[in-house]
Amino acid sequence: MAHQAQPYMMKVDWFSIKNELRETDWQGEFEGSSVDEKYNTIISTTLKIARKHVPPRKACYKATIPRERKIIMRKRSKLNSRIKLCKNDHDRRGMQDKVKRLEEQLKKSHRNERARDETSAVKAIQKNYKYFFKYARNKPQLKQLLDLSSPQIGKSSVTHNRSARH
Repeated sequence: MAHQAQPYMMKVDWFSIKNELRETDWQGEFEGSSVDEKYNTIISTTLKIARKHVPPRKACYKATIPRERKIIMRKRSKLNSRIKLCKNDHDRRGMQDKVKRLEEQLKKSHRNERARDETSAVKAIQKNYKYFFKYARNKPQLKQLLDLSSPQIGKSSVTHNRSARH
């Protein structure tokens, strides 16, 4: 884990941080303060200096392709390269059919993954409803059904109940 942090740590301007911490008038900052106020002063001053000299980290969300799909894509790639080199039309058509079957397998894999995600989101409604609504927010069809884009979620039922009382 330490080897991953090294490039990021190299970008931090440690010299400037150290100098600014030394140049801070701590006596003046602490004068007439309680212990809690002194602690908060140390924390806030250090954070200000760190924000100034430490570059923000880049979000690194590496998309993971399932192993099964990687294998299918590798096979497809190999077949496509063999098709380019193949001179026999009969063999070429056979390889193109195999490529079509591999593409169908890829589509099936994607459908299965979406079905698994949907099933887990539906199962999580009672225990973890936030997970379901996060899933629903990313699906346009569900978004329309649930009307998640509207800022008045739930207000229509409130107005309906009021009109029923009168």
